[in-house]
Amino acid sequence: MAWIELHQSLWTHKKTILLSAILDIDELYAGAHMSKLWTWALDNAPDGDISGLPPKVIAYGAGWKGDAVQFVDAAISCGWIDREGDLMHLHDWYDYAGRLLEKKNANKERMRSKRALHVQRTNETQPPHVQGLPNLTLPNQTKPDIKEYVPFDEIITYLNEKAGTSYRSSAKATRQHISARWNENYTLDDFKTVIDKKCTEWKGTKMEKYLTPDTLFSPSKFDTYLNQKTEIKKVPVYEYKDPYRPLKDDVPVEGYG
Repeated sequence: MAWIELHQSLWTHKKTILLSAILDIDELYAGAHMSKLWTWALDNAPDGDISGLPPKVIAYGAGWKGDAVQFVDAAISCGWIDREGDLMHLHDWYDYAGRLLEKKNANKERMRSKRALHVQRTNETQPPHVQGLPNLTLPNQTKPDIKEYVPFDEIITYLNEKAGTSYRSSAKATRQHISARWNENYTLDDFKTVIDKKCTEWKGTKMEKYLTPDTLFSPSKFDTYLNQKTEIKKVPVYEYKDPYRPLKDDVPVEGYG
């Protein structure tokens, strides 16, 4: 069963009060709508990224029956949803759902290890009537080698240098995200490209806090970030004009022949 942290201050938090004022509802209902949105996101937006979802879907997740656009705009205005351009994230999502996400990732890794161990023991165990004979069973070539080298240190070091962060390459959740993308045949250059693009786009903005392994390397967004078109801003070139130089048709001035 999934769970999420719910702080007792939610009901009197200034964001909840502001949301209730904008929507003209009781603060208890405002808090309840946000709580429902968070629990809905556990299954439908586990990384807190709700970019691209229509307002009706977000409102549905929150249990809001009124104007969907009004609800989303209100949640953005009071700070429960962060928006930067076309990107939208649930505010401080990792603070509320981080422990659950870490637990789920740890469970996945534990089950993956158990399956790998089971396969190894099965291959090593032969019935008595074939003992001593070579095992002609070929390994499954369609699955990645779980012992393959993965450049955890290089990727996280590059992220820390570009984003000014201090993440550890040994963190379980971080290694799980990187391993999953690596096993999907993404390369070290792909990781660096995603880091470069999002640092260029988010550094110095309120989205800078999402320059994290959980967001950058998430299964739902990594490929989108990798193939994102980078806008090149053209810097206007201004021609310098000497205010003391005469115009072409003016009388020549000494020194300008």
